[in-house]
Amino acid sequence: MEFGIMFGKDEVEDNIEKLKQFLISQQGNDGSFPGGAIGRLSGPSVFNTAQILHGFVKYYQQYNDEDILKRIEK
Repeated sequence: MEFGIMFGKDEVEDNIEKLKQFLISQQGNDGSFPGGAIGRLSGPSVFNTAQILHGFVKYYQQYNDEDILKRIEK
């Protein structure tokens, strides 16, 4: 994200948006994110949830996206 902003790489920004939408689609009702591989998900993963939420916080700090804030608070 920071690379795309620093160097004005539109394709990086586009990919960030696609990744954000994908991750939102994977978030469980309890706010967790699954472990395992795509197609073979194994249930909530503390590690994956922490990593993704860390990225969501960075995204929120950069873009002030209220939808992401709701996802963080979930």
